[in-house]
Amino acid sequence: MGAALLLYRLEALGEGLVERRLSGTVRLAWSEVTAVRAEPESLVVAGAATRVRIDTTQLSPDQRAGLERTIARHVREASEHTSR
Repeated sequence: MGAALLLYRLEALGEGLVERRLSGTVRLAWSEVTAVRAEPESLVVAGAATRVRIDTTQLSPDQRAGLERTIARHVREASEHTSR
């Protein structure tokens, strides 16, 4: 568990999600998000060619809800910005 945390980092930045793993980095711009799916132990944020699965097993219910709100806000803001 501890080693896995050292090898994984997720950032919700202004431009999108950045997932860093030992195997590489995945970037998904908020404007490219086509779906967000809540699963029992994760959130899956998908774009046309990229998917980020966020393990939520170590999050409290409040932390998970905060993460879901953050993602929803960023996706909504990106959608509003691109539709102008």
